[in-house]
Amino acid sequence: KILRTKVSRERYSIEFGKILKGHYVSVALDAIVELGLADILFELPNQCISFFFFKKKKKKKNYTFSSIPTNSLISYIFNTYLFFLIVPDGFHFASALMTGVKIASEMEKLIHEEYEKMAKETHKKTEEKQENTNVPKLHLSSLKKIKHELLFASFLYPFRDVKYTTAKNRTEEIVKYFCLESISGLGKDLAKKVVDFHKTVELFLQSITCENDNETKRFAGSPQQSQFVGSALRIAKDEWRYGVMLTKSVLRQQNANTRMLEELEEWTITKSLLNECWKWKPLYNGNDVRQEFPVFENKQNIKSLGIVLDELVLWRLSDPTADKEKAKHFVAEWIKQNLGSK
Repeated sequence: KILRTKVSRERYSIEFGKILKGHYVSVALDAIVELGLADILFELPNQCISFFFFKKKKKKKNYTFSSIPTNSLISYIFNTYLFFLIVPDGFHFASALMTGVKIASEMEKLIHEEYEKMAKETHKKTEEKQENTNVPKLHLSSLKKIKHELLFASFLYPFRDVKYTTAKNRTEEIVKYFCLESISGLGKDLAKKVVDFHKTVELFLQSITCENDNETKRFAGSPQQSQFVGSALRIAKDEWRYGVMLTKSVLRQQNANTRMLEELEEWTITKSLLNECWKWKPLYNGNDVRQEFPVFENKQNIKSLGIVLDELVLWRLSDPTADKEKAKHFVAEWIKQNLGSK
């Protein structure tokens, strides 16, 4: 209960930092090793360090590993460790945190690769570039703006499914709690963005693994894959390609092949009909469905109305060419299978 409060965790980490400055540095370092945090300490990417210590917008300095006092860095790692002690028993914190550091490292490399690509593109003035102005591309300014969020989402990815029980016996996501209550004080907007990025990654991963029986091992853009990709786009919206970057970082950390993910990205841009699917107007809204299908006027079926509308969205993502007539047939079949009447 003591460690559930931000002030208590900061107090512990400050005292730990004092030990590092005093005559018992070896004791503190031994503790870091015993907790399994030594490797994490020395493998944190500079961009992550900059983000963790870059608390005030007025500051323009970018911190790096060498520019932050070692005792401050160790104190921060220790503070993070104390924070995650609230997660359920049996969760391997050090292992998960190390994985997060590695994913963040891959993301940092990927960001640098994108910077280099953009720099080359700005020097090209070819007809091909002019003809493809409608193809969505990553922009240098937007990538610079969102890079810290991407790194933080990378760092917290291993904790995406971890939940904990609050003092009031409520179940909360540890990622949201960390964003809101950690030493950095990151806020609700970033918490939502991190969670959304994690959901996007899961959907992209599902889309490239759901067709494992595909003999060609290529991204075919099947209805099921289209549904997963469309769902990811509806979550990330204009930032979906950053979700692809995070997915690629996760695959790289696992030493997995990223070719199918790259095919997914190309298919989404050039072949799919999912462009701006998050802006689609529904083929049927709640009132339309109730008018067409009186079965939903029954109080017992009110909850089913919301379910069928959600199913209708997913169905349309699997078949973007569908019209209202097809949607009507889909709803009729759904009612027949789930409610037993027309």
